Amino acid sequence: PMAAGNHSDLKICGPEEDWYSVWLEQGQYGQLTLTFDPYLDGMLELEVYDPDGVLIRQAEWMPSYEIGTFAHAVISGTYFFRVKAKYPGVIPYTANMNIGLR
Repeated sequence: PMAAGNHSDLKICGPEEDWYSVWLEQGQYGQLTLTFDPYLDGMLELEVYDPDGVLIRQAEWMPSYEIGTFAHAVISGTYFFRVKAKYPGVIPYTANMNIGLR
């Protein structure tokens, strides 16, 4: 499971995927923000899945150095964040996980 906080020195090698999980109690949210350089290194995509493995949200890319999405726990359980490279290549990134109540 991914702990709350900043996680640096991460890399993804497309077409591989990185998966992160977080346990959320009902009513909590988990927000994952990725920081990377889309102009120098390439594009990342970010999705979040509920405890049943159903895709519940995809991050929308904006022309910036961050992409993020969140899960709001309707039920308690393990939520999954999937990071993937849009194109082949090595993409370094930093991930920041926030967990809280809404």
